[in-house]
Amino acid sequence: MIGRLKGRIVKGPPNMLLEIGKVYIEISTPFYQNLPREVSLYTVLRCYQTRNGMEFRLYGFLTEEEKKAFLKLIEVKDIGPSKALNILSTIPVNELIKVVEGGDYEKLSQVPGIGKKTAMRIVGELSGKLFPTTGSFIREEVKEALISLGYTQKEVDMILNKLSFEGKDAEEVLREALKLIYEGS
Repeated sequence: MIGRLKGRIVKGPPNMLLEIGKVYIEISTPFYQNLPREVSLYTVLRCYQTRNGMEFRLYGFLTEEEKKAFLKLIEVKDIGPSKALNILSTIPVNELIKVVEGGDYEKLSQVPGIGKKTAMRIVGELSGKLFPTTGSFIREEVKEALISLGYTQKEVDMILNKLSFEGKDAEEVLREALKLIYEGS
């Protein structure tokens, strides 16, 4: 089972192509702004692997939170990996949590391929099961991302100690950390 991949982006989402050494791996990813689309950038993706007959497929996510939401979505009846990716491509995870917890099946039914009944099923089955990540988990996600960008452990710890994690997702905190680094140099 492949849990995580780090490589150079050769082709951007939704069917990302990563170069890892001399191997090129295609990974299906959500299509929205927090995944790098620029070719030649390096990224780390959390992965989920499926097998359908002889076909193996990899699904990649920038954060552990996205991967967990994907795994919860595919547990819902009639939601396979393609529909789950479609949902995550349309509704970011932090908003998806609010939609599900708020019972807003109308918003979910606006996702292409998701009808009213399916949206109601998603809300019914996942209500109370999708929780935002804690500050310590987000801190670890951001720390790992900054270290993978080449910053030292000491630099990362100094920056993270200046930030607040309350009510924010990993993407927001990472953006703030990079802003602090940029302003400090």
